[in-house]
Amino acid sequence: MIVRLVINHGGAAHFYSDDVQNRILGTTIDYMIMSALMAVSAATVMKYFVPFVLVIVACTLITLFGVLWLGRRVGSFGLERLLVVFGLITGTAASGLALLRIVDSDFRTPAAAEVGLNNVYALIPMFPFLLVTVTMPSGFGLTGMFVLHVSMILICGTALFVGHRLKIWGPRQF
Repeated sequence: MIVRLVINHGGAAHFYSDDVQNRILGTTIDYMIMSALMAVSAATVMKYFVPFVLVIVACTLITLFGVLWLGRRVGSFGLERLLVVFGLITGTAASGLALLRIVDSDFRTPAAAEVGLNNVYALIPMFPFLLVTVTMPSGFGLTGMFVLHVSMILICGTALFVGHRLKIWGPRQF
C-alpha cells in the first residue's frame, strides 16, 4: 500500500496496471505454494504420520465449521472472504489467496486487498499472546500453556459474544 501511494503521488501511476499486477501476484502465489510443498521432508512426515493426520483432521474440521458459520453471515463477498480467512487460519496469507483464486481468479473482489489489512488488525489483539509465547520461559510448562490457551478461548468467545450483540454479522447469506 505504501508503494502504491508513492507510485500515485510520484507521477508514475501510468506505468501501473492492475491486470499485470494480478497476474504477477497469481503466478508468485502458485510458485510459493509449490515451493512450500516441495520443502517438506517425506521421512519426517512418515515418522509422525498418525498423530500428524489426527491433529490436522480435528483442527481443520473445527476451523471449517467456525469459518463456515461466521463466513456465511458477513454479507457481501461472503464466500470470497470465507475462503481467504480459512486459508489464513489454516496456513498463510498465500494459502488464503490461493483459495481465493479458485472463485475470483482476477482478484476483483475486495477480499484480496483485505488479506494484508487482516494481518495488521489481527496483530492488535494477538500481540500480548505473541509476546508471552515468544518470551515464555522453558519452565512455563504444560500448565502455563493450558492457561494461555484457555485464556485465548475465553477472549475469542467474548469477542464473538460482543460481535453478536453489536450485530456485526447478520443472518445466513448463502
